[in-house]
Amino acid sequence: MKIGLTAEIFPPAWEGGRSYRIYETAKALASLGHEVHVYCHGFHGAPKAELMEGIHVHRVGLKVASIMSYFKRVVSTSLFLPFLSEERFDVLNANTLFPPLPTYLVSKIKQVPIVLTTDGLLYPRLKRLSLSERGWLMGELTIWLEGFISRMKYDAIIAVSNYVKQEMAGLGVPQEKIYVVYSGVNLRLYDSIEEPKKEDKSIVFVGNLLPHKGVKDLIFAFQNVKKEFPEVVLNIIGSGPMLNSLKVQASKLRLKGNVFFYGRVSEKEKIRLIKSSKCLVLPSVMESFGLVFLEAMACKKPVIAYDIPAARETILDGDNGFLVPQKDVSCLSDRMTEVLCNASKAEAMGRSGRRLVEREFTWQSTAEKTLAVYSKVLCS
Repeated sequence: MKIGLTAEIFPPAWEGGRSYRIYETAKALASLGHEVHVYCHGFHGAPKAELMEGIHVHRVGLKVASIMSYFKRVVSTSLFLPFLSEERFDVLNANTLFPPLPTYLVSKIKQVPIVLTTDGLLYPRLKRLSLSERGWLMGELTIWLEGFISRMKYDAIIAVSNYVKQEMAGLGVPQEKIYVVYSGVNLRLYDSIEEPKKEDKSIVFVGNLLPHKGVKDLIFAFQNVKKEFPEVVLNIIGSGPMLNSLKVQASKLRLKGNVFFYGRVSEKEKIRLIKSSKCLVLPSVMESFGLVFLEAMACKKPVIAYDIPAARETILDGDNGFLVPQKDVSCLSDRMTEVLCNASKAEAMGRSGRRLVEREFTWQSTAEKTLAVYSKVLCS
């Protein structure tokens, strides 16, 4: 099968769980013998075209430095049009936010089935939570755009979780056209990273430093944990607009010697930091899926998260982690303390999470389920 994927971000550029999913899914599809082409923005230092792990990568768009550059992103994805039109694909698969527009046009001109892969309606969620991360006008524009793109007449929609499937159905998309395909973990890579000889008494957070990720709550909760374990460390992996304010918060709470900000790190360094920790904590109030939950489970670590719909799809409270009532900072600190106090329980949780990943969340499984969706639209 000849598959055309369109996306904004692709390695060596990374931007959260979406870019990992697109890359790993494309790689797994190629490993199964399919011809996979990816069209994306340009990136400084990366060639315009290359064969990357069996994937034909075409960086035909502009070099877009910021996701805030809407005009540049629209222009960049419009440049995909002539390159997509040159090829004859069996199926086209667009990833939100802007790539569906040119991809849809090409699919109609060339009469090729089109599939949308979506993380759901991110900005309506933020608006409901009063957590707009952009100005009013940009936020309202994004809300309209997400709805417009989601309602276009695709042959199928791949939702990254059941929660996202429900969002799409709420827009009027027929249920029979929506398929849930979960992300996975590259277990071979994770197992290749050596286990630390001795775990640190540390807690790790992985994610973009944005208001909805709950890092502010985490630091407040961690303050209470430190009172019981003075040597405990909180390692924060990720970057974003809240970095400076979070550093100030940690300083004011006299946590500078216990809270460390790593910024963006390599995949291998991220795995090392997770493996050296006692648990991963992500008190986010809004996720489409939460790939980092699976990454921690692959490292046999318990996961602590706020009780939100996406988290319930992978975290079984008390089995492979803990679900905490949203914004309950006291309960959050209690759960972290519980993990630090009870090593045998934490290890059992970690083993349970690992078994879940091995059973249900591999990229091979993601690729096979994606191919099943392609086959259905080709047969219809």
